[in-house]
Amino acid sequence: MRTLRERVPSIVSVGWMTAVWVFLWGEVTLGNVVNGLLLAFLVGFVFPLPAVGGISTFRPLAFVVLAGRFGWDILSSGFRVAMAALRPGITRSGVIRVQLRSHSDFVLATTASMTTLIPGSVAINTHRITGVIYLHVFDVPEKGHQKYLDNFRVIVLRQEERLLRAFASEAELADAGYKPGWRVGSGDVPGWLEQHGAREHRAAARLAGGGSAEPAAGARKAGAAPSSSRKKSGGGRP
Repeated sequence: MRTLRERVPSIVSVGWMTAVWVFLWGEVTLGNVVNGLLLAFLVGFVFPLPAVGGISTFRPLAFVVLAGRFGWDILSSGFRVAMAALRPGITRSGVIRVQLRSHSDFVLATTASMTTLIPGSVAINTHRITGVIYLHVFDVPEKGHQKYLDNFRVIVLRQEERLLRAFASEAELADAGYKPGWRVGSGDVPGWLEQHGAREHRAAARLAGGGSAEPAAGARKAGAAPSSSRKKSGGGRP
């Protein structure tokens, strides 16, 4: 049961709901703005959103790194997808399972969204309790496909790390196994993967697209069932 204070909507939520209200009316007037503010406050108070951890800090240098690398990934991946579409022959794809290091719902959702915005990868499912993202990956090579998919997992984890270094507190960084600061790479992502077991993070590596039988056999061996819980020192995901 929420208290009255907990039901009061934030300024951000009231602001964007008011903006949507004015946009739907198609005219910026004092009456529309006032009505939008009142309606937004009423909706937020009667139907409060669930509490979700968000931004706890802001590091300008880390944000510049995050934005710059994200823009580069969009451009480079777009070029690679275009070349794959023009290349003759069968284009193979795969579905991978990525275990994130953070226990933040905000980081989980944002990492999945940013990965989807990059051409060639789409988040097809997320598991909030375990912190797992399932991704569809485009243009997977037939030879060395496992190494390619493992490298893609590291790319996603680096994306998560850049988010954490831009917006997470030092305690959240430490919880994810990273040292404080804005520099990406202070935490050993491959070492973290090995520490938590290759089987856990290579589950659901499945290739599609009519290739040889080797990827399919590997997928059957790994399995695709999501884990029902994620263990860590001190308990699971809050």
